Amino acid sequence: MPGRSLVFVKVPRWIVHRRQVLLLLALACATAVTYANSLSNGFHYDDWHGIVRNPAIKDLANIPSYFIDPSTFSLSHHDDWRPILQITYALNFYFGGLDPTNFRIFNLLIHIASAVLIYAIVIEAHKNHDAESRGGSPPTHGWIAAAAALLFALHPANSEVVNYIWARSSSLAAFFYLLGFYCFLRGPIDQAGRSISLWHMGALGAYVLGLGTKATAVTLPAALLGYEFLRRQSFACRKQSFRAWFQASAKKYVPMIIIGLTYLALRIILLPDSFGRVVDTEEITRTTYLLSSFHAWVHYLTLFFWPSPLLVNSYAFGWSRSFWDAEVLRALGTAIVLLIWVWKLRKSEFIITVFTFWFFLTLLPEQSFLPLSEPINGYRPYLAYAGLSVAIPHLVHIGWLALVRIDSRYRIVAETSRRLQTMFSVATIILLITLAFWTSQRNRDWRDERTLWSDVARKDPSNPRAQLSLGLEFLRDGNYSNAQNMFEKAIVLAPKNGYAHLLRGYLHQLSDQDNLALESYSKAVEINPRSTHALYYRGELLSRMGRYPEAIKDFERVLRLKHYFTDARYSLALAYLKQQDLTQGEQHCELILKVDRRDVRAYQCLGSILMEQKDFESASRIYERGLAFLPANQELWRDLSLTYAARGMFGPALAARQKSITFASPSPN
Repeated sequence: MPGRSLVFVKVPRWIVHRRQVLLLLALACATAVTYANSLSNGFHYDDWHGIVRNPAIKDLANIPSYFIDPSTFSLSHHDDWRPILQITYALNFYFGGLDPTNFRIFNLLIHIASAVLIYAIVIEAHKNHDAESRGGSPPTHGWIAAAAALLFALHPANSEVVNYIWARSSSLAAFFYLLGFYCFLRGPIDQAGRSISLWHMGALGAYVLGLGTKATAVTLPAALLGYEFLRRQSFACRKQSFRAWFQASAKKYVPMIIIGLTYLALRIILLPDSFGRVVDTEEITRTTYLLSSFHAWVHYLTLFFWPSPLLVNSYAFGWSRSFWDAEVLRALGTAIVLLIWVWKLRKSEFIITVFTFWFFLTLLPEQSFLPLSEPINGYRPYLAYAGLSVAIPHLVHIGWLALVRIDSRYRIVAETSRRLQTMFSVATIILLITLAFWTSQRNRDWRDERTLWSDVARKDPSNPRAQLSLGLEFLRDGNYSNAQNMFEKAIVLAPKNGYAHLLRGYLHQLSDQDNLALESYSKAVEINPRSTHALYYRGELLSRMGRYPEAIKDFERVLRLKHYFTDARYSLALAYLKQQDLTQGEQHCELILKVDRRDVRAYQCLGSILMEQKDFESASRIYERGLAFLPANQELWRDLSLTYAARGMFGPALAARQKSITFASPSPN
């Protein structure tokens, strides 16, 4: 077989389309089966402050605020601008409440859709490249595209974005990134047909949605321009000079670049500290974070080829503080050698070059010089792994062609080719089944908080977050002794971890050791003055101790940071009511309903104030207003019956009381 020429039989288009549909269905089914045992898993880690206890996602009326108020992002002290992501959480809650299965099914669908887009991108890239470089009909590259999509879909290193609901930011941003890339291939890059502008608009729309999901999408214009440049490098005959090509290509990117710059300006306005954030527990400079990121690149590469150990939180990874650190030098050397090698392949195998560079490019927003809370995490390389998932099947394809070319010297090309193809197919199937099994096993670690953090503690014994999370599980079980041991161990490992002092304070409070609890809460506030939860729990304790003016100050500090923190708002209202300030109490109860119209506490608060003032008619209207949103709430029906009775409306009172009894009855199921 001279060179790399292969003989391809022309297949009718309808057969090709039918095969593609069946293949994509098989892809979806294989992925769904692999993740079937993950759907019943619970909430984890940041899910609690970002979703479960976040009142901002519990009312669709809050959606406009996502675009202008970054504090709605979560109840933690971190703010961010991700309105599209928050809309998906709000819709999940609207249709299914706080059922984690509902949220996780959505994550799985995003993951499957991203794998489908990888398949489509590979097909389109080969179609355009082969048609332009050879002038003929492109060969069938369906198996390479299928291998790339399946590798991405079934790889255990990508399992976190399905199991961890909070990781949806990475998977949804990746979906829009891939969608924008595909639309650009079909439109502005392809330059064929009459629908170029529609595909271009689709790419711009996907880019906007991606930026509204997570900042990692910002590199899309660079990925597309790099693709075009490297594709041009691969052509044997170039009709345009580089300057003419660049001028023609650059025009296509002007709208996308304007969108990207507008996004950066918006972040600076809404999040002034976007480019100055530091790690919570210790001062990490940009240089330290950059040096650690070099190590992170190689760490992620290694995990893709051997996904173990997979951790939701890695404390042992540590920070690199010197350029001469052995890990930094080894990582830089590995990255440079790899990039030089794939650069040399750009003329013969430009797709390998493009998607290897993709890996490093898409990591840059989070793994470069802007410090985040951790040096690495499990879902950060999700989009980068899309690049490796495309590059590796192409590398295997080159190896297969090389073997066929060697055997052609012995004139047994057909027989050897069939044997090699059979061996390759069997090996590929075994690999994919192994990856699927590995992923399915990893899903079990995410069953609940205890299984997840036990896995982390086993693989990373010095991890303070694992100690804290397991201690919290002991606390929920009422095992205060073991909980205290875990909290104390975490404080020894990370003395500047404010969360550790917060949990120790909560344990002291449950043990009626109020002075020790207050000391621990104050230490947590000292470590991080913006810790909304430390301030909130200290305010709760101060209220319990009868120190209402001090409690009010803490609750007001919380609300200045997170004005929609309804728990703090309600506690503030109660503190004012304890001081007989009914006006302030009523005002803050009413403000709760501006955030969450389904918060029963606000209606009970307002109703009780009006009942105390003997304004039974207004109290009735408050309870009726609440029942419009919570028609099955037993407590509101009971309170409404009391107001009716106080007004002498005994018939409606009896009916409301009957409703209360009905909804208080246990379900037949």
